[in-house]
Amino acid sequence: MKALVFSNKLEMVDYPVPKITDDEALVKISLAGICNTDREIMKGYKDFHGVLGHEWVGKVEKAADKSLIGERVVGSINIGCGKCKYCLSGMEKHCPDRTCIGITGHDGCFAEYLSIPLKNLYKVDSDISDEEALFTEPLAAAISAVKDASVKENESVLIMGDGRLAYLIYLGLIYFAPNVKNITVKGKHPEKLSNFTSAEKILSFSDDREYDVIFEATGSDSGMEEALSHVSRRGRVIVKTTRAGKCEMDLNKIVVNEIKLIGSRCGDFKDALYVLKQHPYLPQTMFFPLEDYLTAFSIPSSKAFKVGFKIATI
Repeated sequence: MKALVFSNKLEMVDYPVPKITDDEALVKISLAGICNTDREIMKGYKDFHGVLGHEWVGKVEKAADKSLIGERVVGSINIGCGKCKYCLSGMEKHCPDRTCIGITGHDGCFAEYLSIPLKNLYKVDSDISDEEALFTEPLAAAISAVKDASVKENESVLIMGDGRLAYLIYLGLIYFAPNVKNITVKGKHPEKLSNFTSAEKILSFSDDREYDVIFEATGSDSGMEEALSHVSRRGRVIVKTTRAGKCEMDLNKIVVNEIKLIGSRCGDFKDALYVLKQHPYLPQTMFFPLEDYLTAFSIPSSKAFKVGFKIATI
């Protein structure tokens, strides 16, 4: 099969079709999306070598469970050991021995086929298009951040960033914190800020206004420093950016102002599929053939809401 393999550099190669066990499915990939984490892996994050990519939608081609064959599916990315205290309590994403599709120890979806445990699969409702289903993984992570924040009705919220992750956090607030009305989005691109229809939109901080809850979704070196400068005393900063480099911050400010930093990562696919069914509109994605990976990866996030690969027509 054709696959994009990263081993110190990204290249397309002829790669073996995955072999599956009775606990796994072989999925023919339809669409796959490029995530900022993929870009960070290419800078050295997680020291990953193998087929890149973890956002996808496809159709089951082989499985011991014959009822799954032909089903359109998406799949959660963490594969735990099934035995540790985290796996046994439903927190596979924290399993010390986990693999993670396209990120740690398991080939990803920038290929014609992907192997994945049956327990990680979620069927996609016919009302959800492939293009919408492609957002299941990042939307689940964004909703998880909203739940982790536990925003109260009277609290002020700032989303830092105007890209894909910021918009998905915004959707998470709409559907999982609907009583919260005081939402501000700070971004750099007026055309992207227009997607946040019911939020206040700002391009810069014009005063010393503080926010009770800040979602840091900029992916920038200065994002955390800026968030700490505008979070209220005893406020909360939800950190979503993963990166290859390190981030410096003023711990004194965190201690003195009693600020809570909350890391948030993967989420529940059922939540994301629920939102996608209720909210069919998402900004347009640019798709390329897998062979045009150099072009796809050259497009900056400022130029497209989402960039992905159209690998097969299903």
